[in-house]
Amino acid sequence: MNKMRSEKEMFQLILGVAERDDRIRAVYMNGSRTNSTVSKDIFQDYDIVYVVTETASFIKDVDWISHFGELLMKQEPDKMDRSIGKDVDFDRNYGYLMLFKDGNRIDLHIQTKEFMIKTYLNDKLTVPLLDKDNCLPKIPPPTDSDYHVQKPSAEVYFACCNEFWWCLQNVTKGIWRDELPYAKRMYEDTTRVSLDKMVSWWIGMHHDFRLSTGKMGKYFKKYLPEHYWEMYKQTYSDGEYDNVWKSISVSCELFRTLGKQVANSLSYSYPAEDDCNMTNYIKRVQVLTHEKSPTLGVKKKDDNTEVMIHQITEISEHLGELADLLVTVVDDGASINFLPPMEHEEASSYWRNVLKPGVILLVANVNGQIAGTIQLHLEQKPNGIHRAEIAKLITHPKYRRKGIARSLLKKAVELAKQNDRSLLILDTREGDHSNRLYQSFGFIRAGRLPYYAKSADGELEATILYYKEL
Repeated sequence: MNKMRSEKEMFQLILGVAERDDRIRAVYMNGSRTNSTVSKDIFQDYDIVYVVTETASFIKDVDWISHFGELLMKQEPDKMDRSIGKDVDFDRNYGYLMLFKDGNRIDLHIQTKEFMIKTYLNDKLTVPLLDKDNCLPKIPPPTDSDYHVQKPSAEVYFACCNEFWWCLQNVTKGIWRDELPYAKRMYEDTTRVSLDKMVSWWIGMHHDFRLSTGKMGKYFKKYLPEHYWEMYKQTYSDGEYDNVWKSISVSCELFRTLGKQVANSLSYSYPAEDDCNMTNYIKRVQVLTHEKSPTLGVKKKDDNTEVMIHQITEISEHLGELADLLVTVVDDGASINFLPPMEHEEASSYWRNVLKPGVILLVANVNGQIAGTIQLHLEQKPNGIHRAEIAKLITHPKYRRKGIARSLLKKAVELAKQNDRSLLILDTREGDHSNRLYQSFGFIRAGRLPYYAKSADGELEATILYYKEL
């Protein structure tokens, strides 16, 4: 790519061409370069309009646009539209989209004064650059108010929720039928559209609906908290069905989380019943898909692997296995309040004292052996009986990457709901893979505590706090 011309050079060129050509009577600009709220960068287009005495001579002279530089590629939308039979009036307005070899781009329209009079005030992001005849109407300073996120009515909000949950059936059926292009396109054209609306409304409500999230949500990263942005990124997947299912799951969790907050803020009702019914439907289709062909459902586990999740109410008969598990994961580097090397008796002593009032201990059994555990601590204090804490989610190293931690966490969340808990909290070491697991379940990052826990090498490591509303 040639050395890119500067903004100053480009404006001198654009205005210089206009000043020297008597057919061009005025120049104005639209687009992001007129928007003071948008950060400038070298790839912003120059959206320019020349007000001309007539268009025919420009269109006839195919080389006149060479004044602007050496072209890499161009597009003439009006010409292409007419070539496929559309009714296009070249005499009033004509466009050239030009990408130059130095990387600059000019989107140039030539239009007659009569056409300009009808359209000039339509876009509030308009700045006059040249007016030889004082023909441009007076216009206020540019503002992007027309592009601000609009607060939805109750009807619009409900329609978005309905569309999101309804169309997911088409996505999942496409996977079941092994119709990847259909499933992916349906996901992007319906699920993503509805999700992006909800994301925009959530951002808008936090800024009094006085900002733009940009074309196609390009400013989402700028306005979403990091934990929501991480979830949003996970709504994109590749062509592997396992990853498509994961993106659907995260999309549902993010839509649900933001949708409830938007509803609360605007005093609307979130369609929880539709959410619940369709979530169960999606899970059922995923199971049916896996039964039909394991490669279309979730990743296939070893043929001899059978995972069972159950609650332990008596420690003694499981003490040896639980102690072995704890010693193994601590010595493997897990950050769960202990440091390696861990003695077996220390581990046994811990487990003997786990089952206190309000503590639910779940274990995952694989072929009859304990492969992982999780604890649900139901707060017993009168002012905290609405909340619970997730603790000690551990998996034996040889059984990792088999969905065991996810199954344990899922069951713990279900039990929290059954015990009428509306808030779940937890913490985990910064950087651990567990962060992605919790985020995929809709846990929201609440903060970071530096220097919280000491590692085996003596380094003080940070912990991340999460919460999830049920």
